[in-house]
Amino acid sequence: MEEKKIYYHKEKGCLIAPKTGWKRMKEAFCIRLMSAASHLLLPPKEHPCNGDEQLPGKIGSYSKGLPHNSLGEVVSQAYGQYMKALKSGNPHDFESIPMGGKVKLSNPQASYVYDLIGPDCHQLNLSKPPAFSSAWEAGEMAELYWQALTRDIPFRAYENDALIAEAAGELSRFSDFRGPKVN
Repeated sequence: MEEKKIYYHKEKGCLIAPKTGWKRMKEAFCIRLMSAASHLLLPPKEHPCNGDEQLPGKIGSYSKGLPHNSLGEVVSQAYGQYMKALKSGNPHDFESIPMGGKVKLSNPQASYVYDLIGPDCHQLNLSKPPAFSSAWEAGEMAELYWQALTRDIPFRAYENDALIAEAAGELSRFSDFRGPKVN
């Protein structure tokens, strides 16, 4: 068998392409710049609220890890500090949030990241979540509980499993369950 020899050009490398080195880097930069600039032509997206922030005691708002009173409601001073930190984005404000126990906030500034590929994440459509006291939210919560109860049942057994049938029957009776309801 004849051995093939590969020849390398010291000054050009072994990459074979119409554009290499600085020429390719410059063109890649221009393409990325134009792509990024095109995102400025779109109007900012609105992110609608579902009204949960107005509920008394912030009962429908995220408050995990913050101190709570004996009724399970978040301590308003701690929640106020949390909101201040979210609005400012200042790391010192996040460090000043009173915590309830040993639980810490896990990466609370993640939403401030900027994407380097595609549109900015704040420019993507996000549906308004169901309000805490809505029939839609009740269906969502029931579905999550059923998912927890049935998580060990393999999909191939769904058709004949009694627990899956019970889950499907209950979820289908919710007035505003938006999951699949075929049969």
